[in-house]
Amino acid sequence: MKTYLITVLLFLSVPIIAQETTTKKISIGVTYSPNYSYRSISSTPEFLKSIRDDDKAVLGQSLNLLFRYRLNDCLGIESGISFQNRGYKMQMDTYLYFDVYDPAIPERSEYTDRFQYLGIPVKLTLKKEFNHIALVSSIGFMGNFLLKSEQVTTNYFDNRKEKITNNTTSEFKTFVLTATIGAGIEYRFNTHYKIILMPAFQRDITPISDGDMKHYLWDMGLNVGLLYEF
Repeated sequence: MKTYLITVLLFLSVPIIAQETTTKKISIGVTYSPNYSYRSISSTPEFLKSIRDDDKAVLGQSLNLLFRYRLNDCLGIESGISFQNRGYKMQMDTYLYFDVYDPAIPERSEYTDRFQYLGIPVKLTLKKEFNHIALVSSIGFMGNFLLKSEQVTTNYFDNRKEKITNNTTSEFKTFVLTATIGAGIEYRFNTHYKIILMPAFQRDITPISDGDMKHYLWDMGLNVGLLYEF
């Protein structure tokens, strides 16, 4: 009899455990992130070292429109649209290659490559709530479609500088697959509204260009935004 009662109670408890306590399943929102943008290179060791010594990071940014669906209290899926500005910079002391001073030759030059992408993310989110504060993490992939790319050459002379901008969109792939991961907090200040604060990292899985030297962009940033939950 005791075994029968325990079995009945066990089966009755299963739907109770599986029942979701969260009534708000859908969230929409917007975030903005200033990013630290850089690149990594896959090439032969000798050429790789000389290129990396001249590489510098640039400041990028992203504007993200979010759509999130909660599967249960802890697990959810997220997608949306991301407008991104990414890139990297190379610096070169050009005067080192000439023995005679020539005012027409710049003392140094900077080559800044910038890329504008439209991204479609697909992420898995994990959440643990504590009253008004929730710890949130996400991991997933983003398909990035190249909208535009350009290289800005800045030449520094003795008492002036000049900039030259060239469109380089045709030189790079129109689609790049990127891995993304983030972790941060959400603060609920209203029944429906939350503030998001989430540091995030993303890195290309497929290169932005083919050839002997392959480029992969990566970014670190801090997403700040507003989420509406219903």
